[in-house]
Amino acid sequence: MEIKQSVSVGIMNKLYTMLRNLRLFNQAVTVATVLSIIAVAGITDISEILLLVLSILFASIFVFSFNNVFDIKEDLKKNDAKSNPVALKALGGRSALLVSSLFAILALALASFLSMERLALISAFIFVGGLYSMPPIRLKERPPLDIIAHTVLLGPVIVLLVTTNVTGPVFYLFVFYTLIAFLGQIWNQLSDFYVDKKTFLISIGLKNGKALYSASCAVGLLFFIYEFSIYQKISLLIAAALFLYSLFKYKPGKYAFEIWAIFFLFAIASIFGV
Repeated sequence: MEIKQSVSVGIMNKLYTMLRNLRLFNQAVTVATVLSIIAVAGITDISEILLLVLSILFASIFVFSFNNVFDIKEDLKKNDAKSNPVALKALGGRSALLVSSLFAILALALASFLSMERLALISAFIFVGGLYSMPPIRLKERPPLDIIAHTVLLGPVIVLLVTTNVTGPVFYLFVFYTLIAFLGQIWNQLSDFYVDKKTFLISIGLKNGKALYSASCAVGLLFFIYEFSIYQKISLLIAAALFLYSLFKYKPGKYAFEIWAIFFLFAIASIFGV
C-alpha cells in the first residue's frame, strides 16, 4: 500500500514539475492577448477560435519551455530560479525537450486546419523562438537581434496570426502589444543585468536600458494620446505609470514579474477599450 502511494506521489510530483516548466503564467498572458485580438477582430466561429487559441498557446508553450533547457547557467544565478525546474534539476533536460517538441508539433498540426498563411506564421514563430534560445545561433546573445526577435514574436506575429486586417481597433492592439513586448524584453534585461554579466551574456546595458525603457514609454504614450479614444488614452496613461513604477523598483537578479502582470491585466482591459 505504501509503495503504491509513494509511486502515486512521485507521478504527481513529476506532472507538477512538468506543468511548472510550461510557464503557465506566461501562457495565461498569451491566451488573454489572443482572446482580446479575437474579440476586436470580430471572429465568432467557435472552431476557428479554438484552433487559434490552442495553436498559438502550444507554440508559446514550446518557446518558453524550450528556453528553460538552454538557460540553466543564467537561471541558477538568479535569486529566484523557480521558473526553471530544469536548472534546479527537478526535471531532466531530455524530458523537457521532448515535451517542448510535442507542443510544437501539436501547434503545427492545429494551425494546418486554419490556413496556409497561419501555418507559415506559426512555423516562423516556432523556428525563430527556437533560434532565440538554442546555440550556436542563440539570438538572445546577439543584440539587437535579441530585442527584435522578442518584440516581433510576442507582438506583431501574434496579432497577424489572428487577423491580417490590421485596421481600427486591431491596429490599436497591434501597436500596443508590440510596445509592451519591446518594453518587456528591456525590463527582462534590466532585471537580469548582473546575472547576465556574470555569465558573459551580452545585454543592452544598465544605463542604456533604463534610458531606452523610459524613452519608449514616452514615445508610445505620445502616439496613443494623439491617435486613440479617451478610454484608451486613460488606460495607457495608467499603463505607462505602472511601467515607470516598475523601473523605479528595479532590483538586479529579480524575475521580471511586474511587467508581465501588467501585460496580462491590460490584455484583458483592451477587450473593453477598443
